[in-house]
Amino acid sequence: MDLQKFIDNYLNKEDIKELTSEFDFKQTGSKKEIIERLIFDPDFEPEDITTVLYKEDVQDFCEDLDLGVSGTKGDLWDNFVDKLELDKKKAARVSKKPVSAKVVKVLTQLYK
Repeated sequence: MDLQKFIDNYLNKEDIKELTSEFDFKQTGSKKEIIERLIFDPDFEPEDITTVLYKEDVQDFCEDLDLGVSGTKGDLWDNFVDKLELDKKKAARVSKKPVSAKVVKVLTQLYK
């Protein structure tokens, strides 16, 4: 699963706005637009998502993938990210400029 799809499926718009509050871009627009701005921000890292999740949320994600559910929230998140390879979105970063949905779709397909 790519990072964009994960955020869209598991976080609501308010969680995403809370997550993006530390980044320097506008937080208005559709959920999809905000997610695109977030994942293409050079300062964003997948572990930033844990700021809007409880440990129990991460345990649920891990349990769904038959991963261990004990350890710190950070350790669980690392296992989850490794399993889904969520950090591969880094390779898709080509510019800080907004990109079209078509370009994002092509890039996320390449890095699945």
